[in-house]
Amino acid sequence: MTFDENTTKIILAVIGVVVVALGSSLITIRKIRKRNNTVRQENITITGTGKIVGGDDKSTN
Repeated sequence: MTFDENTTKIILAVIGVVVVALGSSLITIRKIRKRNNTVRQENITITGTGKIVGGDDKSTN
């Protein structure tokens, strides 16, 4: 099977685009997994009477 010069260039360009896309997605996935967005909210006490504006669900009175 013989390819002319343009077909070979097109095939190499498509392979290059696929490799770049896969590499960037793997790098992005690694960065997302390293990121830690958990916030520990232990031993939070809120005192007072009335309505609390902006309190979170894990707080205790």
